[in-house]
Amino acid sequence: MKFTSTLLLIFFLFLFAFITSAFAVDREHKTDSTYYYLDLAKSSSKQDIELTLSYLNKAERYLAENPDAELEGTLDFYYGVAYYIKGNYDKSLNYFIYAENIFRKAKDEVNLSKAYNGIGLIQQAIDRHEEAIQYFQKAIDNTPKYSHSLSKFNLNIGISLIELERYDEVETYIDRAYKLAKKYKYEEIFYQILNREAQLLYLNKNYTEAKLAYENILSNPKFLSNWEKSFAHAGLAEVFLGLDELERAEDHALKSFNYAKAINSFWDINRNANVLSKIYLKLGQEESRKYYTTIKQQYEDSLYNRTKISDINLLQLKQKEKENLLLIREKEKSENKLLIIYILLILLAIKTSLALFFLYKLKKSHEEKTTLNKQLLESNEQLVAINNGNNKMFSILSHDLRSPISSMLQLIELLKENAFSEKEQKEVLGEMHLQLTSTSLMLQNLLKWAGEQMENTKVNLKEVDLIEKVKEVMGVYYGIAKNKKIKLKHELPTQKELMVKVDEAHLNVILHNIISNAIKYTPENQTVNLYYSIEENICFYVFNEGEPISEKKVKEIEDKTIRLESEKGTSNEYGTGLGLLLVKQYLKPNSATLSIAPIPNKGTQFKICFKKA
Repeated sequence: MKFTSTLLLIFFLFLFAFITSAFAVDREHKTDSTYYYLDLAKSSSKQDIELTLSYLNKAERYLAENPDAELEGTLDFYYGVAYYIKGNYDKSLNYFIYAENIFRKAKDEVNLSKAYNGIGLIQQAIDRHEEAIQYFQKAIDNTPKYSHSLSKFNLNIGISLIELERYDEVETYIDRAYKLAKKYKYEEIFYQILNREAQLLYLNKNYTEAKLAYENILSNPKFLSNWEKSFAHAGLAEVFLGLDELERAEDHALKSFNYAKAINSFWDINRNANVLSKIYLKLGQEESRKYYTTIKQQYEDSLYNRTKISDINLLQLKQKEKENLLLIREKEKSENKLLIIYILLILLAIKTSLALFFLYKLKKSHEEKTTLNKQLLESNEQLVAINNGNNKMFSILSHDLRSPISSMLQLIELLKENAFSEKEQKEVLGEMHLQLTSTSLMLQNLLKWAGEQMENTKVNLKEVDLIEKVKEVMGVYYGIAKNKKIKLKHELPTQKELMVKVDEAHLNVILHNIISNAIKYTPENQTVNLYYSIEENICFYVFNEGEPISEKKVKEIEDKTIRLESEKGTSNEYGTGLGLLLVKQYLKPNSATLSIAPIPNKGTQFKICFKKA
């Protein structure tokens, strides 16, 4: 009996030792692991960012020993948060993109929404507010309806809309953020929302209501962070400045400045220095105005350096935006394939007929000009040069028309005989569409050229809205760009209209050829950017990504006496060089200028400047 008791005692002692050891191992795992240091990093991020980064480094070392894809995404996300708070937006963007890739592959929608929000915050910081709104919206779309994070994402959209000065849209998002914060008792963001509501009242010049709103926020100081106090006092300073109550404006601006300095918030220090310089300008205190103007400039320079994103990261960001666009396009299903073939055949027949007709007209015109040139050979050397150019153009035209037409006829015969699989048919139709588009543009240029050669057209200068004309011409090329998987991006100026003095028909030809030329030499999945600048004249820019134009080709274009030898586009589009010849001819009568800038490793920029109306 004693022996049995002894055995039982030994067994229970062994069991106790085993359980104690197991708990010790588990406790060690909890207090010295990736999870443990991630928790520490999360809790310390608002107090000491350098300490946060040290915790993340330790978490990364443990993760290297025990790889885990989900934890890797979480670690990258917290690195992104830490560097965002630190103001290193370049590194922050890198980590947010890493996290987004991991969460998307894992189909982790909750964490994916956080990564989208992080990328949106970086876009917001570098003033790409349209793109930021898209990412905040994606964050909302991937977030469960019961999550309090929805309040934060809606607020972020509201902030970007304020920066874009789209005040009529802001209230919807700010109000939605407020209701969600109240519903889910998200106190951390509550006063941030109230501050933005007050700011919106100020921007809409409702000074009395804005003043009451800011004062209401500051009446609860124990619930406010230094940032919220700084923002509210700065808001009141702006309100009193608007009301011309300069002493009260100065008092609040100085309080805000001190709070901003306490938290070392570059954006808020810059904002307050700007407000104070305006106040002291009105008060006539020149020394104080100069002091805060200097501070403002210093922090603006520092903010510029902090918000600068490397070309590699920005390119990666833009590539992500293109990938998202491609995913959307892949979801679109093609319909009525047979109808498309019939339409292409009809268009091809029409274009072929027109090509033959205008080729005949051109040949006839050419013969008449040749006879005339022979009669005036000794008295007019310029006509001889034109005649030689026409001979060369006619020869190239004959070849360029014959080749695509012959090629398309062969493809049609093969289509009729069902010689292609469904996949091959799609590729064939794409090739036919490109050839047909190129032939169509060539015929448009040929028609315009022939008309110019056969009659002396007068220049009819009048006021034309350049923006509306660009939109009209872009409409012709959206389908072509989409077929080639090219993004047409039209960046509108702050002005609603830009009036220039030109011949409208000439402007139409210039825009058609410059835009189609950009699409022609842009590779698939790249972008053509259209934008403006207002200088002494009004300038219109067309920038296409891809291989930059050669210096030799730039010199050829700038020589107004020759027609270019056309090169095939990135999808083997055909051309004759007539388009740019017409563009060059129409610049002088419209007092317009053209400059071309190849940008290494990026693409080519065409800049056309017109006289203001």
